[in-house]
Amino acid sequence: AAGHRGAALRRALAAAVRRTGATGLAAVALFYALWGLQYARADLVMRAGWQAHAAPPVSVAAAAAELTVLASELVDAANHDYRTAFGSADIGAPSDARDRLAEIDRAVDAGLAAVAPVLRESVAFTRPRGPAKPLAASLVLSYQGLVGVYAPWTGEANFNRLAPGHEVPHAIAHEKAHQRGIAREDEANFAGYLACDASPDAYARYAGHLFAQRQLLHELGRLDADRAAELVARRLPGVQRDVDASRAFWARFDGPVRRVQTRTNDAYLKLNGMPDGVGAYGRSAALVVAYARANGGRVVR
Repeated sequence: AAGHRGAALRRALAAAVRRTGATGLAAVALFYALWGLQYARADLVMRAGWQAHAAPPVSVAAAAAELTVLASELVDAANHDYRTAFGSADIGAPSDARDRLAEIDRAVDAGLAAVAPVLRESVAFTRPRGPAKPLAASLVLSYQGLVGVYAPWTGEANFNRLAPGHEVPHAIAHEKAHQRGIAREDEANFAGYLACDASPDAYARYAGHLFAQRQLLHELGRLDADRAAELVARRLPGVQRDVDASRAFWARFDGPVRRVQTRTNDAYLKLNGMPDGVGAYGRSAALVVAYARANGGRVVR
C-alpha cells in the first residue's frame, strides 16, 4: 500500500511539474505575442535618424560643458514649474499631487500624443489606453525599488502609490510609454520625460524636468563635481526638499529584496537584447542629450 501511495504521489508531482511548465511556456508565448516583440524594433536613435546627434563629445571638457548647459536649463525649468504649481519657492513639505491623479493622467496622455512625432510613432500612439492604476501591492514595489510596472498580459500601466509624489507623474508617463509599445527602458524613460515636458499640467512638467535634471546632474557630477554642485545650489528650497525626501524614502527600502529584483530585472533585460541590463534606465540621459542636439540645443519645449 505504501508503495502504491508513493507511486501515486510521484505521478501527481510529475503531472504538477508538467502543468506548471506548460503554463509557464504559455505565459512566455503570450508575453511575446502581445508585447515582447517590441524589443526587436530598431532603437529610437535609428528611427529618428539621430546617429550623428548621438555621437560622444570630442573630450571630457566638451561633455561637461554640454551637460552644464542642458542641466542648467532643466534646473531653471523645474524651479519655474514648482513656482507655477504651488505659488511658492517652498511649500514646507514634500510636494504631491495624488489628489489630482485623474487630471495628471489626462495631462500625461496629452503630452504623449504631442510628442509622438519626435518619437517617430504612428497616430495609434496618440490614443489613450485608459488610466494608470495605483497598485495595492505598492509596498512590495517599494521594497523592489520600483516606481511603476507595466503588465503586458493585461495592457495595464501601474504605479507605486507610495512613491514620492514628484516621481509619480513621470512613472505614469514611463509605464504608458510601455503601454504604447515602447519596450526599451531608456526609451520609456525618455518618452516619459518628453510627455511630462509637453504636458499642459505644471506639476507633471515639474516631475519630468526634475527627473531629467537629476539624470544629467548625475552624469555631470562624474565629470565635474564642482559644476554639478553649483547647479544643485540653484534649486529652489522646495525642489531640494523633494530630492531629499526621495532619497530618504528609497533608503528606507534598500535591502536584499531590491538586490534580488535588480539582478532579476538585469537578466530579463539582457535576455531581451539590452546588453547593459539595468544600466539601460540611466542611458536615457544620452537620449536627452541627443534630443537637445537635434532640437537646436534646447531640452525644454
